[in-house]
Amino acid sequence: MSHGDTTIDAIRLALGMYQTRAEIANSNIANASVPGSLALRADFSQYQAMLEAAANGQGDGLAQAIGSVREPTIRPLETPLNLDEQVSEMVGAGAGFQSLTEALSRQFGLMRLAVVGRN
Repeated sequence: MSHGDTTIDAIRLALGMYQTRAEIANSNIANASVPGSLALRADFSQYQAMLEAAANGQGDGLAQAIGSVREPTIRPLETPLNLDEQVSEMVGAGAGFQSLTEALSRQFGLMRLAVVGRN
């Protein structure tokens, strides 16, 4: 796998993680008015380990992980749902998603420049 493929796969995996984080925060916000509701949290540790391995040049398994990132282990927290924390989680996921899409855009721009050259 080339460095460019690994980079794109790592960004795609991270984008999926941010999207899932935002969806879970959205669900938590929607359930905030339900008495006794607990916040849900996704466990992305296995995917984070894959991203760290890719950063060290060992990108094996990233392509397969992209398909399963939409199904992380989701568990309820033992603490009551905190609406401010969930809104913060949603904003953080949005900011992370935006920064990664910008990085992906730059990567594609460099690839286009390499193929087409300067005009």
